[in-house]
Amino acid sequence: MGLTDQIFVAFSQFKFRILKTGSETNGEYDLIEHVLFPKSKTAMRHCHKNFSEKYTVIDGMLILEVGSDYKLLTPGDTFTVRSNQSHTFFNHTSDTVRFTTEIRPSSEAFIKALVIRQGLIKDGLCNKKGMPKKLSHAIILLNLSQTYIKGFGGLLRLIAKQAETPGMKNLEIELIKKYYDPYL
Repeated sequence: MGLTDQIFVAFSQFKFRILKTGSETNGEYDLIEHVLFPKSKTAMRHCHKNFSEKYTVIDGMLILEVGSDYKLLTPGDTFTVRSNQSHTFFNHTSDTVRFTTEIRPSSEAFIKALVIRQGLIKDGLCNKKGMPKKLSHAIILLNLSQTYIKGFGGLLRLIAKQAETPGMKNLEIELIKKYYDPYL
């Protein structure tokens, strides 16, 4: 089964499926559909250096925290978070919210990080919030996904440097082979 045939679930927070990858859009974008469960927040405030994310709500209400502003999105609403723009998102209601995220330009590395994280979750290698238990796995996922946690600039530069060491590169290759390559 390919990537676009899968539904991935991250504990009680959300599930997602990859609708399109850059290989299907000539590198223009990736498209992911999410279902965020009631009263769920999925990530710390973060940004992505090399791509934007366009959120479009299909059902329910989604709150995007972008910079110091909050955006309430309802069905049909769209908002684009530019690259390097700090953001997070959450569902404050007792209903699920379904939305898509369009990543422009496409980022195979980001998709790899999502899929690897799901494999780690399935193998019990993440905590209840979906964070890797091993620092080495967290470093690889942050580096692959081009995700930068706001407020940890100096630490993240060290982490990025660590991700480039031969041992970490070998571990990254192992994780890709184990969790991502089977879907190709």
